Amino acid sequence: MTYQKITRWLGSRRCFQLIVGLLVVQAVWIALSGRYPMAFDEDFHLGIIRLYAHHLLPFWSSQPVGGDAYGAVARDPSYLYHYLMSFPYWLISQFTHDTTIQVLILRFINIGLFASGLVLFRRLLTRTFASPALLNLSCLIFILIPITPLLAAQINYDNLLLPLMALSLGLTLRFTDEVRAHKRINGRLLLSLLSLCLLASLVKFAFLPVFLAILIYLGVELRQAFPKARKFWLSLGFGLTTMTRATRRGLLLLVVIAAVLFGERYGINLVRYHTPLPGCNKVLSVQQCSHYGPWIRDYNASLANVHGPRSPITFTADW
Repeated sequence: MTYQKITRWLGSRRCFQLIVGLLVVQAVWIALSGRYPMAFDEDFHLGIIRLYAHHLLPFWSSQPVGGDAYGAVARDPSYLYHYLMSFPYWLISQFTHDTTIQVLILRFINIGLFASGLVLFRRLLTRTFASPALLNLSCLIFILIPITPLLAAQINYDNLLLPLMALSLGLTLRFTDEVRAHKRINGRLLLSLLSLCLLASLVKFAFLPVFLAILIYLGVELRQAFPKARKFWLSLGFGLTTMTRATRRGLLLLVVIAAVLFGERYGINLVRYHTPLPGCNKVLSVQQCSHYGPWIRDYNASLANVHGPRSPITFTADW
């Protein structure tokens, strides 16, 4: 009887709320006590946020003044987090120029983003066969890993990517559920998913493989549900007409905006530099890139390593 009570409580909503509360308490403690900048390049992220705070649109005609320390800012596709965070930063800066206060408020925003990601992933995992108690226990173990609250407590684009990842996967499953069950395409879900994936790819380029996997998964599911192309296009057209006119126009506009932003970075990079993520020296001069710490570190290492890569044994021993 006691075991059943414990299991029931572990799987309860109240238990999960306490887990989220524990994450927030840990992260707030670290945010308040951690000296700026912390690990995960917090100064790098805040530096780019400050550049965008003085730039209304997310487009750059050339490398911004003072941007060499952050790499090829004008062509970096992982910029949407910095651009969005520049708005609260600009608002905060209107009231105070104290860096400590600015950093703390931005850290608190990041804690909220991370906590929302935990909630969304918990909701996503309810689609598995795991019991509520096991899901809550897994979330508890996750937030007790030291690096988890450390990441949540600082300015970092991963804190925005986490909820976007959960949302995109959740929308994918909801969309394919309707395709399987009713052999129909939900236009609202499809447009929302497409725009979300395009925008998430601009938060961090590491989302691109996830985006590709989602497209492949959707392609397989749609192929099985609609063996003939005509049925697919008819279902797609019908799915778009089931929405209200305002919803349809709003979602189509969102997809267009997301596609333009996506193409402005990844598309132009592919055409101009033949890669979606060009190295700093492909965009800027070596002298400019030498101000960017990670790049000059790798550049100097490549010059010193004239005999090719070292063996895994030597590499391990050095570390």
